[in-house]
Amino acid sequence: MAKDIDLLVKNAKTYNEPGSQVFKVNLQLRMTLTPSRRFSNKRFAQGDRLSAITMALQYESDEEGSVHYDEGESEAESLTSNIDMSNPIFQLYEAVRGARNSQGQLISEPFLQLPSRKDYPDYYQQISQPTCLHQIKNKMKNNEYESVEHINADLTLLLENAKRYNVPHSSIYKRALKLQHIQQVSRKELLQRAEDDGDSMLSSATSDTSSTKRKSLQTHLKNRMKALLVAVTEAREAGTGRRLCDLFMVKPSKKDYPDYYKVILEPMDLRTIEHNIRSDKYMTEDSMVEDMKLMFRNARHYNEEGSQVYNDADILEKIMEDKRRDLGPAMDDDDMTSPKLKIRKNSISLKKSKYLTPLQQKLNELYEAVKNYTDKRGRRLSTIFLRLPTRAELPDYYIAIKKPVDMEKIRSHMLANKYQDVDALVEDFVLMFNNACTYNEPESLIYRDALLLHRVLLETRRDLEGGEDTHVPDVPRLIQELIRSLFVSVLGHQDDEGRCYSDSLAEIPAADPANPEKPPLNFEIIRKNVDRGRYKRLDVFQDHMFEVLEKARRLNRCRGAAAVLHPHQRRGVRGGQNQERRGEKGSWQVQRTYSQDCSFKDSMYHVGDYVYVEPAEPNLQPHIIYIERLWQDDTGEKWLYGCWFYRPNETFHLATRKFLEKEVFKSDYYNKAPVSKILGKCVVMFVKEYFKLYPEGFRPEDVYVCESRYSAKSKSFKKIKLWAMPLSSVRFVPREVPLPVVRVASMFAPKQEEKPAEVVDEGKMTDGVLDKEREDVPLDVTNGEPGCQYYEQLCYNNLWLKVGDCVYIGSHGLVRHRVGRIEKMWMRDGAGYFFGPIFIHPEETEHEPTKMFYKKEVFLSNLEETCPMTCIIGKCVVASFKEYLSCRPTEVAEANVLLCESRYIESEKQMKKFKGLKRFSLSGKVVEDETYYFRKLIVPQKEPSPLLDKKIEELEAKFADMTDEELEDLGDDDGDLGDHSLPQMQASMSSDMDIMPYTPPQSTPKSLKGLSKKERATRKINMSGYILFSSEMRAVIKAQHPDFSFGDLSRLVGTEWRNLDSSRKAEYEERAAKVAEQQERDRAHHHSSPRAGTPVGALMGVVPPPTPMGMLNPSMTPVSAGFDGLGPAGSTTVPGTRPDGTACPSPTLHPAVCVSSGQISAAAALGGVPPIHRGPYS
Repeated sequence: MAKDIDLLVKNAKTYNEPGSQVFKVNLQLRMTLTPSRRFSNKRFAQGDRLSAITMALQYESDEEGSVHYDEGESEAESLTSNIDMSNPIFQLYEAVRGARNSQGQLISEPFLQLPSRKDYPDYYQQISQPTCLHQIKNKMKNNEYESVEHINADLTLLLENAKRYNVPHSSIYKRALKLQHIQQVSRKELLQRAEDDGDSMLSSATSDTSSTKRKSLQTHLKNRMKALLVAVTEAREAGTGRRLCDLFMVKPSKKDYPDYYKVILEPMDLRTIEHNIRSDKYMTEDSMVEDMKLMFRNARHYNEEGSQVYNDADILEKIMEDKRRDLGPAMDDDDMTSPKLKIRKNSISLKKSKYLTPLQQKLNELYEAVKNYTDKRGRRLSTIFLRLPTRAELPDYYIAIKKPVDMEKIRSHMLANKYQDVDALVEDFVLMFNNACTYNEPESLIYRDALLLHRVLLETRRDLEGGEDTHVPDVPRLIQELIRSLFVSVLGHQDDEGRCYSDSLAEIPAADPANPEKPPLNFEIIRKNVDRGRYKRLDVFQDHMFEVLEKARRLNRCRGAAAVLHPHQRRGVRGGQNQERRGEKGSWQVQRTYSQDCSFKDSMYHVGDYVYVEPAEPNLQPHIIYIERLWQDDTGEKWLYGCWFYRPNETFHLATRKFLEKEVFKSDYYNKAPVSKILGKCVVMFVKEYFKLYPEGFRPEDVYVCESRYSAKSKSFKKIKLWAMPLSSVRFVPREVPLPVVRVASMFAPKQEEKPAEVVDEGKMTDGVLDKEREDVPLDVTNGEPGCQYYEQLCYNNLWLKVGDCVYIGSHGLVRHRVGRIEKMWMRDGAGYFFGPIFIHPEETEHEPTKMFYKKEVFLSNLEETCPMTCIIGKCVVASFKEYLSCRPTEVAEANVLLCESRYIESEKQMKKFKGLKRFSLSGKVVEDETYYFRKLIVPQKEPSPLLDKKIEELEAKFADMTDEELEDLGDDDGDLGDHSLPQMQASMSSDMDIMPYTPPQSTPKSLKGLSKKERATRKINMSGYILFSSEMRAVIKAQHPDFSFGDLSRLVGTEWRNLDSSRKAEYEERAAKVAEQQERDRAHHHSSPRAGTPVGALMGVVPPPTPMGMLNPSMTPVSAGFDGLGPAGSTTVPGTRPDGTACPSPTLHPAVCVSSGQISAAAALGGVPPIHRGPYS
């Protein structure tokens, strides 16, 4: 029985929403059954055990990091004992924790626990305040949240952490966005219901009363919505008794109506609305009414005007509005709450706008900028784009446009939070404007409005997010920082005692004795190269570092006996040691009187002073001793005892070692000396203070610096970490200017290493970038031309080139230079040539002005040419889309990195994407490019077409002289029919139309006068039977109803087309197919674009010697100066003939049968028949 009860509870919780009544009753039932089960377990210890679900519920572990929930379970049961289910804090948490996707999977699963520190250490470096749902649950158990805002802040922190650490297109990032949406919606619903934490600030009695009244209000609201639903579902047709809602109960079948879900983006039916009412998903009556209106709007949008479904939608919507009016105004929260709560609710409603996320604010600003834009005349351009025309108004539109969209749909997507970023919204706007430009003629007003709004969209987006691509890392700067970091790390690396390993390498000579011809190199030269940014490649810096280290190892082996120990030092140290032993041995025989100071030659000396002592041997510098003790023996002679400091020439060291100026070393030698040998005072300062402070009353030559101690026994140096010398009576003051750190060579350094060599090296270091050593790499080609030497890698005009490199090619007459890829290169008679494909820029292709391109995007053309290397003006990189997002070459500036993901097919005037660019396999002697890979993929930005501004200027100039009335009438047909043409038009509809063959006209239509000849020849018309029928019928209907608007005329034309029998429709379709074939043949005669098809050689003005490969692609037609876009290059078209020379049809054809979409026949031009104008854009 226990298992069956568990199954019953689980099924109820899985099917019902967490906040529903069934869900709450289910939890109460669980609490009631729990004590009896525990008693049963104690009594029947050997009996059947409870199911795993019951055990998990009863003995859930509260250990850190352990969460035990069965499939389909939420955390409600584990929190029931501590938190009331009606508490808004728990409801907000449960809304996020229990959210599921369409497949029933738990969306919050990755957020239950924190990621492992072992597996993801960088997470805790990037995220300063990590949290998870398990921690939030524990806070709720401990009653740490005082209000909804507090738990909302933790949930926001949790989801923002996930978005910050993960890539924008990753699964966890998308889950975080979905949960954020759920969190915001739930929070707003709680605020609207006035059940947020603010109620707890009132008295408990007030809270209980408010809760009771709230339930009464919810019941009243639910009853009103049920009444509205019943009014709609029980409505019947007068006379027949047919239920009007039958077709609205469920959504159409995807199998029977596949196009429905392409046209209707948000389907809705009555069964879904009924389920939402039962499950308390509607927080307000308006939200339920909005779904009803959406359902009726979808029906009217998909079905034709006048159809049964269309009329039923109108009737049911009117019934719903009447019923809502009869019910009266809905009971508001203000009618149920106290004045205090009214004030609180009003304050909440005023702050709703502050709850918009930054993304929602950007989307709203972008949408409003497009919607509210007006031209100089004050006309709002977005009016025509707000709503799509119905299929009854423009059936041919849905044939020509595959993805229709309008601003109303875009707004609904914004309200549903379907846009994950600004780019998604921009893509929908661009699609809408592109549809308008595709369907309407280029000289129409709608076409111009679409271009203007397109520009407004891009300018607003640039202002919101910044014009430049801020996501691309500065690779040259990162390489310099990486090299500098490596160099500092190597030179600053220390052992356990704090000694830098590089100290022993500071004296490595720049010139290599074994290879005098090699450039001088040591750590000092590398440091200067790093400071000047001469390393562009990491491997060059690495080679230089390894070369210095190898030189140090080699010199150390060869120069083992080259270190010099000065004879004076040798005698002085040994004599001092013997003297120390003798002095200490005899000192125990003499009685001493110690003191802290003594006087000698009118000077007072104290313990802690540094003094000069007369050297034991002539021609030596005075010794430096730190006084530790002063005494007087029984004979009256005064003595001092202390630590001796050695100068560099008194130590054993390599001759290449360098020292600080005025540097001395604290030795391990201690001995006494008579006070009578004192020559004067001096000061020894620690290195950390020497450069900043100065002792008062001392000459600069009497001040020394100490950084290390010296061991005479091990003949080694060790840096001093802590200066432990007692304070003396000397007073130190700050220097006005800190001393520079200067190191000098040892007095034992070889004399041949002079400074002039360093000066010569300084001159060489200003030459520029340190490049990798390269060599020309010849290539054997089996089918190569005699006399040509081919190369894989070649230096030409001080520019290293290799197979696969991309270069800029000097091109005259173009805005930007074209790009060529080297696939073969060779030398012949001292001249260099290369062969490969050509990349072109967007302005060299034919496309709609609304099309957008990536910044620095190029297209692979069909041109493959041989060019002389003299036309190369620089190197660049053409990367595939995947490479452009993930990496950059280290030696190429960002401005010279181009993107290519498509091929431009000149014959079809289309851009087709390909998988990737061609890769080349080169030999080991060729130096490959060094590549830097980004930590995260960048997001490339798109920019408008270069044709956009130019086209807008042309259309602005055209419409500048028109009045407001002319602009308003521009949507209708141009011109009026003459009276003499009406009988002829009507007669033709009943007689000659069925037997007269259709011949494509050759005259220029009015709608194409604004186009260039090339654009007229290449503009593609989507010909269909309806378009042909519309071109013939519209003029007749316009004459009969001159006051009708364009939309009214379109509806009448559509009605006539639907009433036409199938045989007549088939005739129109057959004639339209012939027209389309003739138009295709005419377009085939026109030459390809002179911009995209012009050979590079013609643009450069250079003609290299002929080769077997050929200067130009054999398939390309030479460009003539007389090219006019209407026929082959250099040809002329005689009036009355086609471009192929055949005669045009007689201009006396009947006007009713010679008009096609976008064209007007010669007879129509003579008879005054207006051309077709394609009205609304959508």
